[in-house]
Amino acid sequence: MSFDNLSIPDYYHILVNVEDHPDFITKARSLALDFFTKGDFSDPHYQPFDYTPEAFTKRMQKIYDDYVVDMDQPHWLDTGDLGDQQVGRFSDAAVFEQLRQKAPFNLTDGAWLQNILHTGPCNQVQANLFSIWTDEAGNGRTELNHCNVYDTLLRSGNIFLPAISSDDFARLDILPSAYESPVFQMSVGLFPEEFFPELLGMTLMLEWEATPTLKPTVRMLKGRGIDPHFYELHVAIDNISAGHGALAKQAIELYLEQVGREGGDLQVQSQWKRIWNGYVTWATLGTFGSDLLKYLLKFDGKGTPEQKKEFALERMIGLVSRKAPVASTSHGSAMLNGKRLNDLFADPPALLDALASDPRQFINIKSPRDSRFLTEFLSFSGPMYKVFTEVEQDIILDWVESLGGTSPPPTPTDIGSQMREVLRKYQALASQIGAHDGFHLPDDAGKSVKQWFATGPLEEMMTALAQSPFIKPGSVAQSTFFSDVLVNLMPGAIAAEDVETIKKWVESNCPQPVAAPPPGPLPQELAILNASVDAVRKGAIETSFTLKRAVIGMGNVH
Repeated sequence: MSFDNLSIPDYYHILVNVEDHPDFITKARSLALDFFTKGDFSDPHYQPFDYTPEAFTKRMQKIYDDYVVDMDQPHWLDTGDLGDQQVGRFSDAAVFEQLRQKAPFNLTDGAWLQNILHTGPCNQVQANLFSIWTDEAGNGRTELNHCNVYDTLLRSGNIFLPAISSDDFARLDILPSAYESPVFQMSVGLFPEEFFPELLGMTLMLEWEATPTLKPTVRMLKGRGIDPHFYELHVAIDNISAGHGALAKQAIELYLEQVGREGGDLQVQSQWKRIWNGYVTWATLGTFGSDLLKYLLKFDGKGTPEQKKEFALERMIGLVSRKAPVASTSHGSAMLNGKRLNDLFADPPALLDALASDPRQFINIKSPRDSRFLTEFLSFSGPMYKVFTEVEQDIILDWVESLGGTSPPPTPTDIGSQMREVLRKYQALASQIGAHDGFHLPDDAGKSVKQWFATGPLEEMMTALAQSPFIKPGSVAQSTFFSDVLVNLMPGAIAAEDVETIKKWVESNCPQPVAAPPPGPLPQELAILNASVDAVRKGAIETSFTLKRAVIGMGNVH
């Protein structure tokens, strides 16, 4: 089986269930090797240096001390400080949302070390790492397992997630980059002997930076009445005097001392380079830190009123799309604004329009909380009791509240954009059809149609479709998509008006969508705030290392 072209959440799901996918091991090693080419050494704290015990201690003390400077300062979620922008305190809902977004990582806490010790003699270096792993796993006590402690924190905010081993977990409305760091650690952790130096560096990064970076988090949670135990636990257990930070540093020193005795200084520097690469790679990998902050700015309504409405609609469409595979077969002959409800799940925006405009007034724009959809359908005696979690009900309510005065996006005029909208219209349904696994674009070596709809991008799918045997650009008559596929394989699957759009696209030689003009000097608060986040990450804005760390790689540990 080929594991190419899968998404990072897909890899997460496979790695959590790796026993069921033994043929994934080769791909996991390839992922690990690729990750180790992506470390960003540009920040002075992470720049390479030759190893001596003294230089090592000096660098680690510098990193720690630069965190300590801000350890007693308020958390950025409380201050809303983005370096050159002040956006105001983030809501409690935003705090819980950032905790939810961090679930893929914190619900696999410790996974990078889960294979660190095998049967047979072990030395002090391995013993130190194994001691860290057993603490992460709870030392045999279920309630002390770090993943369980984090799950308890989420549940305290009425956040009940599916099991991380389930396919549903990888399909949550969580930022794709949230899965990257856990995929990295689980991939590397499958090869504890081959990547042993890198694992030493990874362990040091996670344990060394925890105490000073997490103390503001503890205060922030306490100040909001949220149980900070998960973070208090790491502040204490990861300390650099006798805790995990100290154990990780000592393990590296002992390891390199042994390497020096056996291979001399050249071998020490070679192994040290790998250790430091492990440290820096994990510290800087991916974009989750900055992605999360940008997402929270939208989530908490820090942009314009129109941007708030757009975000509410975006989340609601995502919710309908996730429910569509089951919901599209669950409503029998029910109708919504004159259309079959089951059919509408293939087009989430159309379903939402029908729900909002149905004459039975399921949605109350003037008094959203009194909407019949919420008070009747989702009640204990309603037909959709327990269909939506509390988080999902909040998404619904936010969407209803956003409906007043929302202007719909303009209909695209160019045929390329219209074709993309046709693909988007059928995307949720088409990505769930098993038969689509048997057809590939642009040829047998390409992604399956199901993968294209599931992962996109739709513009690239349009190119692959135009290059496939099914389409002859410029000629509908010579395109077997119309004479064969639609007639024999998909009769009635595509609405007549959408078939006409596809024909016009083919007749026009299959153009790509016309790029939207860049935003002008209109009120673009989110664009300005996002630029501030990027500037902090790149060091273009003078700010504390603590704030910068929040948007480097995966952000602050945990």
